[in-house]
Amino acid sequence: MDEARTGQKGAPCIVRLEVGKSWGAWIRKMLLLVVLLICCCWLFSEMKMWPMRRLEISDELNPTRDDRLNLRNSQNRAAIAKSDFAKAERRLANLRKSGLGLRRTNSGRYDGRNRLGRKLNKEIPRAQAAIPRYKKEMLVAADAALAMEMNQARRPNEWVKLEAFRLSNRITVILFSSGLVLFKTFDLDHGDLWVGATIGWGAVLWISKTFYKGILAKRVIS
Repeated sequence: MDEARTGQKGAPCIVRLEVGKSWGAWIRKMLLLVVLLICCCWLFSEMKMWPMRRLEISDELNPTRDDRLNLRNSQNRAAIAKSDFAKAERRLANLRKSGLGLRRTNSGRYDGRNRLGRKLNKEIPRAQAAIPRYKKEMLVAADAALAMEMNQARRPNEWVKLEAFRLSNRITVILFSSGLVLFKTFDLDHGDLWVGATIGWGAVLWISKTFYKGILAKRVIS
């Protein structure tokens, strides 16, 4: 009788013990996944940055003297092409303005018996044909100048982005490792630990990356 009672009373305790063990094992598995995620992210940032580790801010990242000269020449060509296009438009407008009041034929041409009319019949088609050519040259020159400027800016921007990502991952690895040691030392392990660790990792990674991007960008510009 006593054994039966003992068995009946001990059964819930055994069930609770088994549930506690399975719950603790699940928590440890989730923490292990978070640790693996953080380590993989850190290793990925190191590998992404490795090809650019040889670059120096003062030499290869900033535009060289030839880069600045080529960019200035490209911008000058774009400005000249824009000026030529504006001149062609003004010339066509002036030619049409000078023909106001002149007689026209049924085809829309000016009366050839007038000297000015004969001149406008020759000059206006030439001016009209020149405008698309100048416009195309202006657009091509502007695109070339913009592409060159973006290429020169992309090099330091890419370095800043990768270096900030690498440094922020190092910070998160150090903080996360220290946090795990503290939690284990003071026995603060509980069910929501892996959730807080994941959220904290993402927040620290984003904040530190933004912080380092600002600092590195100032170094590159200076």
